[in-house]
Amino acid sequence: MAVGERPTSSDHQLAPHESQAPLGPPQAPSPWWEAASRSSRFWARASSIYAGYKVAQVRAQLLKASGWSPDRITAEHWEPHHAAAGEAMHDLCISLRGFYLKAGQFIGARGDFVPAPICKRLARLQDQVPPMSPDRAASLIQAELGGAPLTSVFAWIDLERPLGSASVAQVHKAQLACPPSQRGRPLLARLGEWIQYPDALNDMTLDLANLRRLSSFLSKTEIDFDLVSAVDELAAQIRLEFDFRREARVMDAVADQFKHLGHKIKVPHSIPGLVTDRMIVMEFLDGIPITRLAAHTSSLSASTRRLAAGRVLDRVSEAYGRMILLDGLFQADCHPGNILVMKGGTVGLIDYGQSKKLPDSYRALFARLILALHREDEAGISAALRALGVETQREDPPLASKLAYGMFDTRGKVDPFDPDSPIKKLGVSRFPKDLFFVMRVVQANNLGHLFEDQAKFYAQFRPSYPPELYEAVYGLAKLPRRGTALDVATGSGQVAKVLANDFETVIGTDSSAGQLREAVRHPKITYQHVPAEDLQGVSDASVDLATVAEAFHWFDRERFFQEMRRVLKSDGVLAIWGYDFGYLEPGSAAQGSIPDSDVAAANAAFTEFHSGTEGLGPYWAPGRALVEAWYAGLEPGCSHFKDVTWLPEGMAIREDMSLDHLVGLLNSWSALTTYRKQHPEKADLLAAFKATMARCFSIEDAEAPNTIRMVRNIFGFVAKEPQPLVR
Repeated sequence: MAVGERPTSSDHQLAPHESQAPLGPPQAPSPWWEAASRSSRFWARASSIYAGYKVAQVRAQLLKASGWSPDRITAEHWEPHHAAAGEAMHDLCISLRGFYLKAGQFIGARGDFVPAPICKRLARLQDQVPPMSPDRAASLIQAELGGAPLTSVFAWIDLERPLGSASVAQVHKAQLACPPSQRGRPLLARLGEWIQYPDALNDMTLDLANLRRLSSFLSKTEIDFDLVSAVDELAAQIRLEFDFRREARVMDAVADQFKHLGHKIKVPHSIPGLVTDRMIVMEFLDGIPITRLAAHTSSLSASTRRLAAGRVLDRVSEAYGRMILLDGLFQADCHPGNILVMKGGTVGLIDYGQSKKLPDSYRALFARLILALHREDEAGISAALRALGVETQREDPPLASKLAYGMFDTRGKVDPFDPDSPIKKLGVSRFPKDLFFVMRVVQANNLGHLFEDQAKFYAQFRPSYPPELYEAVYGLAKLPRRGTALDVATGSGQVAKVLANDFETVIGTDSSAGQLREAVRHPKITYQHVPAEDLQGVSDASVDLATVAEAFHWFDRERFFQEMRRVLKSDGVLAIWGYDFGYLEPGSAAQGSIPDSDVAAANAAFTEFHSGTEGLGPYWAPGRALVEAWYAGLEPGCSHFKDVTWLPEGMAIREDMSLDHLVGLLNSWSALTTYRKQHPEKADLLAAFKATMARCFSIEDAEAPNTIRMVRNIFGFVAKEPQPLVR
């Protein structure tokens, strides 16, 4: 079906806009005074929140004028204000419920657009909404069973402790008494909570009108973006949540899509004969909501948690990727409360009240956008957005590219309130309704504040540097004071955190906004989003020690050295280091004595994997060769620094790990990603490498800890006495 065509009869049962069908029994309009009272309560609270932000904006300008740094304004002014505003929004949603509750859930899952403190508070709406009483739930179930006693259908049902309660429905665990094929299987009974509130549909219609007015106002005054279309699409999807029969059909269709991937992705089926307008009985998925996973895995080792995080993230991404790009029918309410982690890392996806069916032609256009994003093709990205129907007030491919990365790629983020936001600079006059929930799915798979997004996941595979490295740097530097340290290309803040133990102030800079969002927080550390060659926020002659860890090979070295001469004090020091691929040896928990010949064979396979012509050798970016040469010849000349000393040899990063952790680390390598993109037809290199390592190191359990040790050699230099810049 082409974009813009009406659904055919064969498309209609799962079409994205079938919400025009009547929903539930007809309802008489609410008395005008009740509607007026509800609207007045909403506008009073919304106006208070809005006015609070306008006052906060003025105060932020005054703080800036008084000398506060941007980081201090964020930490001490905006963070507390966002937290208070989030509580006010949460209270509004809980007290008024209706459409406001659904809108709050939607906003709380938008960590790409909404400040984290607000998301944190609104995330409680996902599965912590006050439930209906047990008696009320029992009467609703009995009514849906045609008046039959509950015991005639269920062997037992837990009415006292619902597993979840939200704005439209709540769920109870149960077990069928019959038929024999289902007996003993745990099930879920999902009940339409809207029956408890006879005016729910009328309230939602009124709420929608209020939110459309608010969205129109904000679009004109604060955010140059088509917010009204977003509200309309959310309203269309929420109307579908009242059609439980449709939800069951969608859920069963998606479950059939994943039946061959049941070991990785699981979707429940409905139970035939127990689906009504207001109730669905379905299979029970025994898992932990991803929002509560951290508490359940705290006793595991750090390496096991990292491996588990990667496995879950990969499977969630695969599930939504398949639904959107391959099948076109996808669960559109992908907030973290609807993602379960089951035994063995199987991912369970629940709640299909909100779902969309994308036509083939639209999926093809979206696939073009994804490919253009992967190629970093700005012209292609801009053209793909236009083809999808995104209309902006000006043509600017670089800005359009930045907009697309923020909306459809977990590497980006678009803050609509930032004066430099591409939303404000471009002016998004039209944003197609079908794209809103695609965007929501892509960004929800980021799972930033609830689990680990891709940037954070990869950062955790970055090894920790040993204490003797810092001792060597300090020993060579002979610093007269430890006032300000500067960590360039700080990434996740790993080195900055260590420097904070020894310096009064630490500045971390990085060209990646995604990395800085996940960087470790510390009262002594401030972060700046700037390139290494143009450290705009760092004052002249202000830094005692500057460090660069495993990133120097990407810099424009001449410009960087000049910038170091600008920011370092006359007795300041620059320390640069990296680490190579290294080698493998048996870990502390290796089984028995591993013959030297097997260790040699393992390292020969490792070398071929990372550097061989039949391995990843041709697929590394050019800078990688500089690392393997230990930065030979890259040290600054006497025109930049008078004294350069190389770090002593023999230092190394030694890390014991499981085979699965090693595989996870190698899986994060950019060269492997490039290889897979260029050779999808070839057998996976990593799978073959894993099998070789298991054989050489006699590993039977890939998850067994400390069976392999990875040793990576540390190299680098310390440069002192920067030459003064000639202005």
